Amino acid sequence: MTEGVLRNFGVVIPVGNLEIDRKNIELIVSQNEEYFIETILVLDDQELVEIEQLKQFINTNHFTNTKIVHGVWNNPGGARNFGLSFCTRTLVSFWDSDDTQLVINIEKAVNEILNSDFDAGVCIFQISGENFSKLEKLPRMKSDQESLLIRFLSNPGLWRIIFRRSAVTDIIFPEFSSAEDQIFLLRFLQINPQVCQINLLTYRYIQGGKNQLTKSHSMNSFTLQAIDLGIKELRFLDQNWKKLGQLLLLKLIFSVILRGSVTEKALAIKKFKKLLSQVGWLDFIRTLGIVPYFFFVHWS
Repeated sequence: MTEGVLRNFGVVIPVGNLEIDRKNIELIVSQNEEYFIETILVLDDQELVEIEQLKQFINTNHFTNTKIVHGVWNNPGGARNFGLSFCTRTLVSFWDSDDTQLVINIEKAVNEILNSDFDAGVCIFQISGENFSKLEKLPRMKSDQESLLIRFLSNPGLWRIIFRRSAVTDIIFPEFSSAEDQIFLLRFLQINPQVCQINLLTYRYIQGGKNQLTKSHSMNSFTLQAIDLGIKELRFLDQNWKKLGQLLLLKLIFSVILRGSVTEKALAIKKFKKLLSQVGWLDFIRTLGIVPYFFFVHWS
């Protein structure tokens, strides 16, 4: 492998609670500096004293590949957009501040993408909790395209994907606190990207973190906004990716139906009907062909 391959790789990490995540952030930064990974920490509405302490840690250790930027967005989407503008590397990923990564495997994945024409590579993730650990189960589908659909649909989807920086230069996260990653993926698919599957474990998602918003009921309003936005974005998808776009939205709709209030459930059902009217019954039935596998086999 080419020495210093990770000099071509950068990560954008929004930080919404520096006090809680400080220890893990310091571990990530220390690890990344060892491998020359560019780390962009985007501190979102954090206390000045916390910012200065983190800067002191960076300066004391003479870390030269780490950038600290800050502002007020109060959502990860806006923070990631700002952070991405500081990325100077050929490839980039979006990480969370409370998760962990396997840099040895990331190095191999980065090398594979660099030596290809792919716009992105989808790697393997692991979900870890206090008393359990679950590795992503790779799908066995008839085609690589269907397998890739399942990989994109699996949560967490975005964080274990390595993007070519030039492919996402003009792609913007909506400034939401939930489902912003799904809309980013929809917009990425609009460039009709070339995407490869890389069967290496690169990302550990820590479930149940104090700073996580994904399962909060208050996030359903953002998810409903994302569904409306996503339905509009569908029209720009090439036929190759239209099925995935429909399934991403279907996943968001089901998530609100499962955990939303009565009012939110009713709104989600209305949005499902709106999606159906745009897609058409025939296309939708074809799309649904992959759903039983996703729900009943993939996570069994």
